[in-house]
Amino acid sequence: MPRPAGFTLTEMLFAMAVMAIVAGMCAPSIRDVMRRGAVRAASLHVAGALAQARSASITGNRRGTFCLAGSSGACLQAPSPATGWQVLVDEPEGPRVLARGTLPKGVLLVSNRASVHFWPVATAASTATLTICDGAGRAPWRQFVVSQTGRVRPQSGSGPAGCP
Repeated sequence: MPRPAGFTLTEMLFAMAVMAIVAGMCAPSIRDVMRRGAVRAASLHVAGALAQARSASITGNRRGTFCLAGSSGACLQAPSPATGWQVLVDEPEGPRVLARGTLPKGVLLVSNRASVHFWPVATAASTATLTICDGAGRAPWRQFVVSQTGRVRPQSGSGPAGCP
């Protein structure tokens, strides 16, 4: 008598057990890839925001500011790990917010200054180093250095996983 086509219950359970073991081994590396992607995306947003602050300062002939922002969205008064940022330009009636952003969950923005100011003559008011890092320590950090000339450059290479 011919055997019916298909799989037995034992064969199906064995195949599912093998798939579960393989998926369990891949899960940590997938999480690491996702965290590296989150840090990379945050780095691109921060670089764009710094460029926007500098160009708004030059084109508007006013001081432009990039500042670290807390969970409330307000600019921080002292340098501490931030979860967001704001771009402002000084106006006669007070600072005007041009853009704001939040970082992906678990990604932090650390700087040696709470805000970076750009002058209309294309220079920065002071130098700064901004570090974008993964709070869980799964992805390498990335840095941007703002020079006195106002130029923003990425730090060559990337650091070890976690926040420095």
